[in-house]
Amino acid sequence: MHGHAAIASLLVKHNANVDVKQKGRTALSLACLLGHLNIVEILLQSGAQVNSKDDEGWTPLMNAAINGYTAIVHILLENGARVNDKGPRQSTALRIAAESGYEGVVHELIDGGAWVNEPCDEGITPLFIAARYGHSNIVQMLVSAGANMNQQSTSGATPLLMAAMFNQLEPLRILLDAGADVDIEDEVRSSVLSLAYFGGYHQLVQLILEKAPISMAEPMPTQTKLRFIPVVPKLTVEIRIIF
Repeated sequence: MHGHAAIASLLVKHNANVDVKQKGRTALSLACLLGHLNIVEILLQSGAQVNSKDDEGWTPLMNAAINGYTAIVHILLENGARVNDKGPRQSTALRIAAESGYEGVVHELIDGGAWVNEPCDEGITPLFIAARYGHSNIVQMLVSAGANMNQQSTSGATPLLMAAMFNQLEPLRILLDAGADVDIEDEVRSSVLSLAYFGGYHQLVQLILEKAPISMAEPMPTQTKLRFIPVVPKLTVEIRIIF
């Protein structure tokens, strides 16, 4: 397929089967994957099945989302694409767009009714993904749309812990400013502060202490005790272990 709308129109006019698969994909899925908006429009007008999955389990909407084709995502949603269908690894179009950092697609999907707290495999939501890859604007969009900042994955991680683990300063700042819980630990009892410290992410440690200061006078709850040597290179703050 090379985007030749005139040829596509001619084939449709002569009753070509628009839903036949070639190499596991329909013409609509392939047009969405390659970004051929004009052909997508022709196929939809000719009755192509908008939610038909390819042999790998991807819908046309997912194929458009994975490459950031905002206009195609928009027209698919207008023509009845199911925004919360799941593909391989229980992925949704929103999760795919959040990983790739396509802000326009994320906006279209949220406006189209995407479930912002819908997890894929291992309990990971789009907010986890955006925080992990440092897509700050998408993190803000998801938070504004009601994404649960304290939702935990099957391993106990949260979006805040994910941001700390992968040294994502701006997503961490957004989540802290929005009130994400700094006391939640994962299944191996890693906290947001311990992840930042052991990763050597000094800016993150400073930010965490500024936004959610640890009391040095009162004993901390058991679940938030720090279990590391109280020396932070290149920082002016002092972290003390309280037993």
